Amino acid sequence: TGSTNNPILMSTLRVTGNTGNITLDRYQAHSLNTDDNDITAVKLYYTHQEHFNNANLVAQVDGFTNGVVTFEDLELDLPTGYLYLWLTYDIAEDAMHGNYADAYIPAYGVVIDGEHLPAEEHSPPGRRIIYETIFYDDFETDKGWILSGEWERGEPQGLGGSHGHPGATHAHTGNKIIGTDLSGLGAYPGDIE
Repeated sequence: TGSTNNPILMSTLRVTGNTGNITLDRYQAHSLNTDDNDITAVKLYYTHQEHFNNANLVAQVDGFTNGVVTFEDLELDLPTGYLYLWLTYDIAEDAMHGNYADAYIPAYGVVIDGEHLPAEEHSPPGRRIIYETIFYDDFETDKGWILSGEWERGEPQGLGGSHGHPGATHAHTGNKIIGTDLSGLGAYPGDIE
């Protein structure tokens, strides 16, 4: 409860061709939630990889209307290659513990360059269970964490990788995270030493 940008649906788009532009015009989803009042905002993001981040917000609305959310007049140019669309929910502080958060794309609920897709309803398996949050921190403000060594609170910069994978490039919500050597001040910038 009280969390933001919870991914509910991911749609993979593959754009091919050499010339011209293709535009996402509309994206519609229908509720499969236990109670739409548990949802305070519905957002549409895109990424260039299969992992969610909140860097590219396309549109948002204040929840569902009669079980439907429609993002219209998007005019989002779709680049050649793969693009991932993410439908996310912000969950209300007073959402009911144990309720479900879920959605589906109805037949012809997505419009790309005037073409209505998909031909059939798209409802992937699974659903998210809403759990009561005992403690939540998006790290935007200092809530008194005692950090030692290379642990820091700050904006991710994607540093490191010479000894493993690089650090995060985006926060899941907001702009800040807690991580090791986020500022790159160590002997091996961004890596644990």
